[in-house]
Amino acid sequence: MQKGKLILIFTITVISAILAACSNNQIDMDLGKFGIVYTDSLKDDSEFSVIDANGTTKSSQQIDVTGIYQIASDGRGGYFLPSELTSSLVHIDQKGKITRSKNFNVHNYINNQYGYQVTLFNTNVDINTLEIKYKNKIKRLNLPSFARMATFDSNHVYVFWIQRLRVIYM
Repeated sequence: MQKGKLILIFTITVISAILAACSNNQIDMDLGKFGIVYTDSLKDDSEFSVIDANGTTKSSQQIDVTGIYQIASDGRGGYFLPSELTSSLVHIDQKGKITRSKNFNVHNYINNQYGYQVTLFNTNVDINTLEIKYKNKIKRLNLPSFARMATFDSNHVYVFWIQRLRVIYM
């Protein structure tokens, strides 16, 4: 009887430790040289992995978000991982802590450089919004059609967008 209780306690302890490790929203950024996102638009989650120069995975974490197609600087040593298929924005801070925030809009692009944070997101089917944050100031510009990507330097913001597709019947 005593042996059965010990086995049960040991089993519960091991399962608890495994569950705690799986729910850890932390990744060790210092173990590798590169960060890679594995995502599939048909699956409900993605995976962020840190790999070394030889391509060996050193640290990995499942993220309950699909459609992460960009890794962008947050300007403070961490990274943004916007989802183009959901209204989620994943953030990995400089210590490797992973957080997920739900937003009203779907992000197509986000980056932080030169003290500016530039975000491009879907507002509705016909309008996208370009948002530029600098210190306490926020400027927004509505853009026509589908804004797909942006980039910027210290003077200009460049936006690539696709005009509305037209169906031609023959």
